[in-house]
Amino acid sequence: MHNFVILIDRLYTLDGDHKTIGGIQTYLSALAKVIFDNFKIKPVIYQSAKHFFEIEQQHYIVKGVDTNGQINPKKTFEYLKSENSVKSTLLIWGSDQYSQPSTKFESISIQHGIGFDTEAMHSPLKRALVNYGLTWVYKTLQRHKAIKIFENSKAAVCVDYNFLNWYRTYRSSAQISNKIHVIPNFTDIPAEPIEKSNDKISIVFARRFVDRRGVDIALQLASKLVSKYDNVEFYFAGDGPKLPLVKKLVESHERVFLTKFDSSKSIDFHRDFSIAIVPSVGSEGTSLSLLEAMASNCAVVASNVGGMTNIILNNFNGSLVPPTFDEFYKELCDLIETKERLITYQKNAYITAKSSFSKANWEKEWVKVLNLTLK
Repeated sequence: MHNFVILIDRLYTLDGDHKTIGGIQTYLSALAKVIFDNFKIKPVIYQSAKHFFEIEQQHYIVKGVDTNGQINPKKTFEYLKSENSVKSTLLIWGSDQYSQPSTKFESISIQHGIGFDTEAMHSPLKRALVNYGLTWVYKTLQRHKAIKIFENSKAAVCVDYNFLNWYRTYRSSAQISNKIHVIPNFTDIPAEPIEKSNDKISIVFARRFVDRRGVDIALQLASKLVSKYDNVEFYFAGDGPKLPLVKKLVESHERVFLTKFDSSKSIDFHRDFSIAIVPSVGSEGTSLSLLEAMASNCAVVASNVGGMTNIILNNFNGSLVPPTFDEFYKELCDLIETKERLITYQKNAYITAKSSFSKANWEKEWVKVLNLTLK
């Protein structure tokens, strides 16, 4: 009998007060349920914390490891090792970003999509490299790090083919492990397509309000579209550092709204929207929010970045455009003005999500990988 342990930065807040919100958190909660349902064992999820805590839920246990309130995967891993037998433990790195070199545990690393197609400008060194025209140096270091951490485990699950195909360009065929699996992200699927009237066009941006998720593009789109079309409403659903800018826009436009929703009720939330936009400028896998919108019969317009290119067939089940205001604006105007195209997108989006990205398919693929790894 194997133990299943998962290591991640945090599933709960660092003080253990409440569960945090995010795509990886949703993913790991669902994976824990897969393990519990199929192996009758509650996986233990280890995370950084301000102090030691333990929380037991229906399908998993969360253990906070005292790391002085800092995200410290290395220290969390050392504690995990002290509690678990090497021979009887399957370790799942909740993100390859937090993996550590280890030959002792049988382990699987989850690769959530290329994160180095944009520049993270949060440190003085990174800003200096970009500002002095040395972006190529920065990008080289990013790619080197991505390969290094990905290879901390012999087995891996990638959420898209975008990363795997990139990785192949850096390694010979003989170096590519046969234990690398691609399991795209998932969504719940309504039993029947949700009917849309489309008389009033409601557009939603359901992402964190941060630069890399394209919130600046969404702000411009909301202002322009509600000014141009009397039958258009625009909704921002989420939170983040640029919330003040969103609130300012909402206050100045009567058909621009700010809302929130429970991630477990995403399908119901998207029920009343005609169009969903995902204008991410980078760092995107097979986006959960994109798939949830498609399952809800929304027409989707997404950036042609990352794993979203593994989901959308341009002009069939949605539109893929460069992550710029001009390209999104042009595409959205056409959808608003061409009802037949809008309805086609909605219909094909649902079909795509149901046939290829259902949670049931995702669960079956994970069970296969787990069984192969445990052999």
